[in-house]
Amino acid sequence: MKNSIKYFSFAVLAFAAFSAFKPSGNGISVGTAAVSADVKMKDVSGKELSLNDMKGQNGMLVIFISNNCPFVKLNEAEIAERADHVANRGYSVVFVNSNEGERKGNDSYEAMQKFADTYKKKQLSSFYYVMDKDAVLAKSFGATHTPEFFLFDKTKLVYKGALSSNDAAAVNARENYLRNAIVSTLEGMPVGVSSTPAKGSTIKAN
Repeated sequence: MKNSIKYFSFAVLAFAAFSAFKPSGNGISVGTAAVSADVKMKDVSGKELSLNDMKGQNGMLVIFISNNCPFVKLNEAEIAERADHVANRGYSVVFVNSNEGERKGNDSYEAMQKFADTYKKKQLSSFYYVMDKDAVLAKSFGATHTPEFFLFDKTKLVYKGALSSNDAAAVNARENYLRNAIVSTLEGMPVGVSSTPAKGSTIKAN
């Protein structure tokens, strides 16, 4: 009986974590410019900013996250390291919270501000963290999970998808997709694996 209960609990958690909400259309394609780039979103600084306002001189790394996502927490150090890597090379880092269904709880604006402080303590001082009202950006991008990554160079998307080949922690992963994409892009080389299935918790869009 106990084993049956454990199995059922695991199945429920797995379904909640990996089932995705439906984005509008197929989302953004590799090789195209950012979509919904003029949509204003509230940053943890209190400013209303669009992707066009936030884009860096050389590109932009957009990361869909949530404050309480276990996959984000598990990869906190890795995400901060990748973000810092590009932030020091003329790329902006934009964390996006599209969890409209959790605005009265773990993904409230106040909780986002506290979460941002966590990354500041990890020596990642140059980043934005915006609230995606009604999940407009997530739906336009086709983002369905947290964490989910979209790397842009000066003009176009060069990588989208998961952090690594591991379902959970990126440590000791067979392939670190985002890191490889960043290295290739910074060296002016084509990205070998430019699109991978997103992994993590489902975005709670409503």
